[in-house]
Amino acid sequence: MKSFTNNPHALTKNESALRTIFNRYGAALLGYIAGVVNDRIKAENYLIEIFKHISRFADELILPGVNTWLRLQQVAKNFLYKSAQPANSVADSKLVSPGQKNKCLNLLTTEQQHIFCNIYYGHKSVQALAQEMQKDEDDIRRCLREALSVIRNGQ
Repeated sequence: MKSFTNNPHALTKNESALRTIFNRYGAALLGYIAGVVNDRIKAENYLIEIFKHISRFADELILPGVNTWLRLQQVAKNFLYKSAQPANSVADSKLVSPGQKNKCLNLLTTEQQHIFCNIYYGHKSVQALAQEMQKDEDDIRRCLREALSVIRNGQ
């Protein structure tokens, strides 16, 4: 009897997990990404790159107690944030805004976009962003509240 590991057609645990994740969440993740970048072709390419990335740890994403959908969204946000930055950009001198055509982000001022995108997509803390921008933390929080209000109200 042949061993499972000697079978070239057998899927590893990680490959099986990746297939499971793609079958369950692939379409939803594509919709999520497409909503951010507003371009179906780019979204499909990002989806491929994200699945290549998670292929290294896919089995960890389907463990009991892990919110797979939330983790996929976090991975996608990080990926989109990193891909939106030029390779040699300085974070505080470049507006980081995934999905330049995003209607909600276009309603924000440049400062609001910068703060919102760095906190939401870049996962920076208010304290870190305040230091980076050489502003008071309360000013960053106020600007973020204003940005969220504009996004929520659509105006």
